[in-house]
Amino acid sequence: RGFARAPLVRGCAERPPFADRSFDVVLANFSWHWFGLEAPRESMRVLRVGGSFLATVPLRRFSRMAGNRALAAALMAGRGHYARRPSQGFRLNDIPAALPSQLRVDRLEAHAVVERFADAHTLLEVLGSRGALAAIFGDEPPPVIQTPSPVDFEWPFALLLARRTE
Repeated sequence: RGFARAPLVRGCAERPPFADRSFDVVLANFSWHWFGLEAPRESMRVLRVGGSFLATVPLRRFSRMAGNRALAAALMAGRGHYARRPSQGFRLNDIPAALPSQLRVDRLEAHAVVERFADAHTLLEVLGSRGALAAIFGDEPPPVIQTPSPVDFEWPFALLLARRTE
């Protein structure tokens, strides 16, 4: 038996074009921190009671990796210029409080992936293409950072499984 073809539907997280309680699973893959204030309520509106909310969420935490330290130094050097953004990530212990009250956390785990880049310029190019520089620095990320080559960068993230209880 094959899989049914699911239609592609364009919408936004703050106003999804679906009926109430129409899904068994809502997935937010590295996107929850970008959503507007209505998205959590709307996610619960379309999720059935007993349904699963799955998310990968960027974590804000200290890293000893050279790339992370170089970006932190640039952020600290411009701290009067850069505003703290929700897109900079969560602290692991703060995630449950950020969820709608209808969700019960079944599993929450911290993980990290390390990537190696040839040099700082390549690191900035890749982070820029993934939206990470905009998430950290806003509209004016640093044009250069100082770090020896090659440069390692750690991507800390949380895996979340929560269930709708009501």
